Amino acid sequence: MGTSGAFTGSNDPNAKDLRHQITDWLDSPEQDISGASAVSAAAALGLWGDGAATAFTARGSAAAIRVGAAGATSSGVRRSAQRVASSAGRAGAIASAYRRGDRAALEDVGLDLDELRALDDPREVGRRILDVVLPERDDSLAGNEERWILAKLMSFMFEQRPDGSTPSAEEIVRKTIELMVYKGAITECGDTIRKAPDGQRRANIDNELKRMAAAVARRAEFSVAAPTRSEISAAVAAGIRRAAFIVGASS
Repeated sequence: MGTSGAFTGSNDPNAKDLRHQITDWLDSPEQDISGASAVSAAAALGLWGDGAATAFTARGSAAAIRVGAAGATSSGVRRSAQRVASSAGRAGAIASAYRRGDRAALEDVGLDLDELRALDDPREVGRRILDVVLPERDDSLAGNEERWILAKLMSFMFEQRPDGSTPSAEEIVRKTIELMVYKGAITECGDTIRKAPDGQRRANIDNELKRMAAAVARRAEFSVAAPTRSEISAAVAAGIRRAAFIVGASS
């Protein structure tokens, strides 16, 4: 599930709502978690930074969730949607340049196309891109989340598709949003989930969080024209903000 050490969750109201809902799922004798995404998405989005949007929390009551700009603190986890959007924009643009063989774009960030191709290892190429985007190690929870999100994004970028195509700018943005929503939620709720004695229930809840994150990403509204750093970064930040509004308005 990918949680961070012994972290048991922050005091952020959105995180508390997510843990409360998951506890309810774990305690449900019917083990029915169908429809849970509709009420957990607002709280999961609320973990990501500043900017205001009103949504319904996981308990169903109206609450202000804060999403979007840099520097927001989630009671011990300093997440920033803008920072991750910026990093994802750079990583996605570099990976796209590699996939299309753009030698000049790679040289601009200190990478060599021939050297990367000679590696014959997509994972190593992805690691080198991450080293460019995140040259300094950040062992904070937010820093670990950011690196996990970008590593998964690189895996997505280098997946072999039957038609040999490269992920579009829109696909890169939606995947980034999906990974952000899932990772924030699982970091905050992982300890609660791990305490469940039933392995199947743990797996079901983890899968539900993944489905919720994917649904949020599908519903996100944004505009992106090309897989450039600025386009991807702006679209991810806008998509997170807009998704919060959409989820809150429809809950």
